[in-house]
Amino acid sequence: MHSRSIDLGAMSGVAYYTVEPDGYHVVATLAQNDVSAPPVRFETVLVSGQTMTLSTPRAAGMPPVKVEISRTADQIRVLEAVATN
Repeated sequence: MHSRSIDLGAMSGVAYYTVEPDGYHVVATLAQNDVSAPPVRFETVLVSGQTMTLSTPRAAGMPPVKVEISRTADQIRVLEAVATN
């Protein structure tokens, strides 16, 4: 199992994956930083060449804050997009 902290501005959490026969099982659990709401979990199975994107919106006209988790061959890459403006 491999894990990584993720930060989406208003939400943060952890993502991890396990290697299974049908692909890499990716689980991301996120919670709002300033509210006691229950956390949210996202699950997917990635095969080589697939990407999972997590994002949170910002003000109108501004790009979302996002994290992309992608698989290429036997490697998982986590790319955190830097929000501008």
